[in-house]
Amino acid sequence: MTRLGILQLPYNLDILKQITTQLSHFNGHVFLIDTDARISTVKAFELPSNLHFVACDSYAVECIQALSTDLRLDNLISLAELGLMPASQVRDQLAMRGHSAEVEKQSVDKHAMRVALAAASLTGVKFEKSTLDQLPEVLGRFDLPAIVKPISLTGSIGVQLIKHISEIADYSNRLQNNAYANGCELIVESFLPGAEFSVEGLLLDGELHIYGVTEKETTEQPYFVETGHRFDTNHRLLPWLHPALKEVFEALGMSICPFHVEFKIIDGRLEIIELHSRFGGDFITKLIEYSSGNKVFLEYAEFLCFGNLPRINRAEAQVTAVKFSTVSAGRIASVSPLSEAFIETLLEHKVGVKEGDVINPATGYYDRPAYFISKFKSPDDEAIFQTAFSQFKILTNENALHE
Repeated sequence: MTRLGILQLPYNLDILKQITTQLSHFNGHVFLIDTDARISTVKAFELPSNLHFVACDSYAVECIQALSTDLRLDNLISLAELGLMPASQVRDQLAMRGHSAEVEKQSVDKHAMRVALAAASLTGVKFEKSTLDQLPEVLGRFDLPAIVKPISLTGSIGVQLIKHISEIADYSNRLQNNAYANGCELIVESFLPGAEFSVEGLLLDGELHIYGVTEKETTEQPYFVETGHRFDTNHRLLPWLHPALKEVFEALGMSICPFHVEFKIIDGRLEIIELHSRFGGDFITKLIEYSSGNKVFLEYAEFLCFGNLPRINRAEAQVTAVKFSTVSAGRIASVSPLSEAFIETLLEHKVGVKEGDVINPATGYYDRPAYFISKFKSPDDEAIFQTAFSQFKILTNENALHE
């Protein structure tokens, strides 16, 4: 039977459950590879019979390569950002199907992506690499405001709009106090105003299979923490996106991967914000499954291993959405009760805090301790959900961190 390895577990257990449930239908064995310390945190997680946790000593390429050989893997992939490069390096060594490390770098490294897009005249964004120490000098060459972010992180970690040089000190403190961002290389980019979208799909031997488009909601300036996603399998931008994306993927040398491409439309053209050769986070894979029924993790594995193409049921698809409650740093003072009317509109939800808990966010000055997912047959359904969500509040006492 086919033997597929997946490097690095997702930190979101709800997404791990979605992955394992979908891959229980995979005609082969799936090995979920991570360190023993990471696997120990999910020991109680019950796996389907064809899925197996396997511990590695480290994420070093030689370690993963040796383990892949011992497991007799037919292929190794990663569904997590930090696992993409080591998985591609192992594929290079073992002649497995998929992106090479050289190609994978074009999506993992935001500066490398910009260089490739600029060479193909596919971006109008001004950009420059920087360290934290170099930031005042580099920003001096930009018209402010400008975006500063780590070259290789995701999830809004370390992203900030800098409007004035005096804000660098605050940004520096923020990065140095973040375990993920501290010491990272940075990229400075000219700021693009306007609505932000993402497009979700599979790139299969150069052919695009687009699941749909996500309209994004954020906290806006200066941190742009994502607060909601509205996913539409039949979004109005689909016909326009197909040829524009094909040019982008060809410029980056990409041909076989999932994709989550964040973009804006500037003067009628596609402008990439970020591009990832993996599925989108923040429950976007759940929004896809609830919308059209597509099991994206299974469909990617089945094409990679067996050549089976996905079928996207657009005729019966519904709009889906997730909303996140955002709170600033402090102690939770109160959490609104959920009304029965609100609960009836939901596919799933979770409120992960209670009164008295202390919040110390990692992404900007906001955390997202609750989420709510729903789908809509009509605009009226969506309006009811939006109204009910707006009445749910989590309030904090910001003085708690200084007690």
